[in-house]
Amino acid sequence: MKKEFKKITEAYEKEHWATDMIYDFVQAYSRNQMMPRSYVPGTQIYEIDAHTIRYIRYHKGTTVTEIAAYWHKTKATVSAQINRLIKDGYLEKRQDADNAKIQHLYLTAKGQQLDRAHTRYDKKQSDALIRRLMANYSEEDLETFYQILAEYTRYLNELDQNESEKETS
Repeated sequence: MKKEFKKITEAYEKEHWATDMIYDFVQAYSRNQMMPRSYVPGTQIYEIDAHTIRYIRYHKGTTVTEIAAYWHKTKATVSAQINRLIKDGYLEKRQDADNAKIQHLYLTAKGQQLDRAHTRYDKKQSDALIRRLMANYSEEDLETFYQILAEYTRYLNELDQNESEKETS
């Protein structure tokens, strides 16, 4: 009995360690996203805002509703973010020709400049990370890692979906 209890305890501790490691990663990543950076001298912008600007670059004319769906956030949250980016001169709204209630979003010249600088920053950071990982892990290890990240992302998205469904029922 004592031996069986020890096995159960060890399995729990190992699983708990893995869960803590994942939690630590998620917390570090979240802090990183909410850290203001100066991609262009004299400006400070959050990483999440820079990625929203990038989304708008690739989806010219998108709307707050579409961004909210993409980021899995409420329209109110995204609307506040977009209004701040408009106020700071990175974005502009243009009214839909057929429906006055719909506002399409576009980058301003300042938004385009920031997006270019942020893209350079991301490329530099991504290249450094890939070099670091490749120095310590095999291509097979990295492929497995990316598959695990993809599965973890699917898992988190399913949790979000399940919570959303609970709230609406």
